[in-house]
Amino acid sequence: MTLTTARIAYEDERTALGMDYAEAVLIIRRTMAHPNGHPIEVTEVKAPANRYEIGHHRELADDPEADLTPQELTDNGIDLVI
Repeated sequence: MTLTTARIAYEDERTALGMDYAEAVLIIRRTMAHPNGHPIEVTEVKAPANRYEIGHHRELADDPEADLTPQELTDNGIDLVI
């Protein structure tokens, strides 16, 4: 499950991410679970909301079945893949 939210960044986040006061931070939290529903791993990524955009691979690719390499993603302006 992936959950994407945004909120005003806390002071320590602004410092770590080089953000100005009252800028929003984008939070992407991915939870991988065992088939019985128990969480196995949680990954959280935080990024300045004004510098990133969320998109799903199948929505972005001309061919929804294409498996783009990291270089191809970067060449198309996609820097962060979750």
